[in-house]
Amino acid sequence: MARMISGLGDWIFLIAMPLYIFDITKSTIATGSMFIIQMLPRLLFGSIAGTFVDKRNKKWTLVIVDVVRAVALALLFLVPSGQLWAFLVIAFIQNLVGTLFIKNRQGYPNFNRV
Repeated sequence: MARMISGLGDWIFLIAMPLYIFDITKSTIATGSMFIIQMLPRLLFGSIAGTFVDKRNKKWTLVIVDVVRAVALALLFLVPSGQLWAFLVIAFIQNLVGTLFIKNRQGYPNFNRV
């Protein structure tokens, strides 16, 4: 159940952030930039992430990555709405560590027993 809720939250974040950026900027370029920033970590680091997590303790990697994701999302509440660069950086970090989480979860043979 927790994995389903987490996955749903990831998809909502993927859609909600560009919509929020469009709402505050009314700029399609800024909205497109958010979509690009959210996809770049998976495109650039997806294959490297698998190698990285294979050499680490899977359980602790999951825990650390989840903490970093939570901190990144909490920072969104501290950013003033006019700071587009901060939203882009936070979205990039969240998706970068999210890529590590996904690769780690895929490589964990018995994820339900973590």
